[in-house]
Amino acid sequence: MGNVVFDQVEVLDYCGPFEVFSVMRSSNQESPNKLFQPVLISKTLNPITTIGGMKVLPDCTYQQVLDEQIPIHVLLIPGGIGSRQERYHTETTFFVQQMVQRDSLRVLASVCTGILILAQARVLPNQQKVATHYQALDYVQTEYPNLQVHRDVHWTHEHITLSSSLSLSTTCP
Repeated sequence: MGNVVFDQVEVLDYCGPFEVFSVMRSSNQESPNKLFQPVLISKTLNPITTIGGMKVLPDCTYQQVLDEQIPIHVLLIPGGIGSRQERYHTETTFFVQQMVQRDSLRVLASVCTGILILAQARVLPNQQKVATHYQALDYVQTEYPNLQVHRDVHWTHEHITLSSSLSLSTTCP
């Protein structure tokens, strides 16, 4: 499970899913094996600073994931005020575009305003149904009129893309 982090990321948006995926185990009670090994991925290995000031050390860079073919089956793009700037970083959008092309990627998910990064990377089909933070509904619709921003739901699920307005644990087939 790959969890993208960037400056001014919302802590709950990446920590909640990180925690859920880090403790998932096989339903076989005999097996202590974890189903996922979450990794924090960023442009560099330099510490990032969250909205609340928490310092976070990424485990690997975008380039390392791409060059070393690190297996990522679930890619999560969290939100936060930093997503508004991060969507314009070509390293980030290129990384997302490359990951979507991988056969190993099964789920591409965003939380809250992380949808801005997916939209800017142009990896969502035209008229994709999306969810985001309630305070960003109009902003996302104005910035990306080709998306269907749903105002009355907390999450949407289409193809391999899951977008959420909350940090939720979700099982995807």
